[in-house]
Amino acid sequence: MRFSVCHETHYRYSAPVLFAPHVLRLTPRSYNAVLLTHSLIIDPAPTIRQDVTDRDGNSITRVEFADPSGHLSIESRFELETRVPQAPASSALPLLPWPSGISDAIADYLPPVSLYAILTRLGPEIIPARSR
Repeated sequence: MRFSVCHETHYRYSAPVLFAPHVLRLTPRSYNAVLLTHSLIIDPAPTIRQDVTDRDGNSITRVEFADPSGHLSIESRFELETRVPQAPASSALPLLPWPSGISDAIADYLPPVSLYAILTRLGPEIIPARSR
């Protein structure tokens, strides 16, 4: 099946604003699909644009702007053709117990935490009495 998608985002401000760096996730994954065309139009044009792949294989675009602006418009267009998914090699679930705590999958989105703060939360059995 073939898909043609256009996503538009428009912001208008009452006065010019400075933009923080943006991370755009507007490129579809090509898992079980073939990306035929893709375009990303940004107005005002960013002074820095980096198209990279994150740790999970997602295409992301990092942009930064130098000057204030009274608007921001982002248009993403793409066409893709889906394929029949391949059957999984194994339908077995992972063995229990599953890991607890914060997954590496969201680590990029969390604020940095000091080692001392982590150890403090774990309790007095981790931190020797003389260092408290």
